Amino acid sequence: MFERAKELTQIRLEYGDAGRKRACARGAICYYLSDGRACEPYMLLPAERAEFHRLIEKWNDAGLPDIIDLNDEKGWSFKQFAKAAKEHGL
Repeated sequence: MFERAKELTQIRLEYGDAGRKRACARGAICYYLSDGRACEPYMLLPAERAEFHRLIEKWNDAGLPDIIDLNDEKGWSFKQFAKAAKEHGL
């Protein structure tokens, strides 16, 4: 999913804006689950929201650091997220 983020501008400290194609790491997940309609979990359809939570849980279960911390505080790029996800089979 993160490897597809080339069409998005990565931002910090907020989920983003689908219309302006700006998103944080978690916002990018929402963006792709909703086919570009939303960047925030509350805007997802129920099945999309369930998948969002499943993906976040899978990331956490892999023992990876919190996505918000990596995006906002550590400044990870979408490319770094994609690499970590791939390395952990996500």
